[in-house]
Amino acid sequence: MVYDGLQHLMLRTKRQFIIEVKAVFEKAIIAYAVSLPDPDTHECIHPNIPALKRIRDKFMGYLRVKRDLYAAVWKIILCEYEHDPDHRAFSEFIIEEIVESIMAGEWKARDVGWPGHSCWGEPRTETEGNYGGWHGRKFRTLIGK
Repeated sequence: MVYDGLQHLMLRTKRQFIIEVKAVFEKAIIAYAVSLPDPDTHECIHPNIPALKRIRDKFMGYLRVKRDLYAAVWKIILCEYEHDPDHRAFSEFIIEEIVESIMAGEWKARDVGWPGHSCWGEPRTETEGNYGGWHGRKFRTLIGK
């Protein structure tokens, strides 16, 4: 049986092409971010910026791979959030829809223990063990499954 789903296409058929092209985009993202002002040293006025910075700091505290890329992505997100009300509203809509999907029990939780320890340093939860699977999340009991 030949499996021709997107995952197979991305991981098998087009793998080398994707790796090479993705590397170009990663370099461009980092280069663009370097040109932007630093949202940690400039005043930001949007009320969601502190929450985004807290999430960024927590994420970056766990991340063990591609730190330059993700730091650049976060910088771009923060600068765009502060700069462009349309892009900010688009992002907020996506966040709202993901929250609705989680609360409805439609959005699948992250697999337990993922990402793996070689690229992620999230601590295990005291009561539930490994991270993922909504473990350690306050909203876990509110999900309508």
